Amino acid sequence: MAWEFLSSTVLGSAGDTIDSGTIDAKLTLFAILGIKDSATANVKVQFNNVTSASYCTRYAENGGSSVSNNNQTSIRIYQTGSGTDIERYIPMYIVNEPDQEKLLIAQVNESTTSGAGTAPVRSEHYGKLATTGSSITSIQIINDTTGSFAADSYLTVFGSD
Repeated sequence: MAWEFLSSTVLGSAGDTIDSGTIDAKLTLFAILGIKDSATANVKVQFNNVTSASYCTRYAENGGSSVSNNNQTSIRIYQTGSGTDIERYIPMYIVNEPDQEKLLIAQVNESTTSGAGTAPVRSEHYGKLATTGSSITSIQIINDTTGSFAADSYLTVFGSD
């Protein structure tokens, strides 16, 4: 399997949405997020601008118990952090079969405090878009609370058949 570059978006200034734009429909997608914020922004994912309660999510932080949320308007990747200068690196794998629900796996590595004296926060996220009949052809990263994603936050998307 070879990955094909599909898109890359970098915020030029602070904002609440990072959008891939239209991408080719591939059976598997790999997205890399680099999120910078002021500790008050949420990180959530939507596909194809679908905003209905068609998403489900499950997540766990630092090996703790998992939490699930059903009938959501997005897939929760991360809620407001606990630092002052947070940076998050988030690789996401997405199964994009047109006649199946869309499945997502993401892992977050979050730096909450600079320096070697504080370990990063880690979390695992699983989600799905419970609709069938079409492929994902765009990805939106959204913040639905106060604060913003800082300039230079980015979304890069690759695909493979």
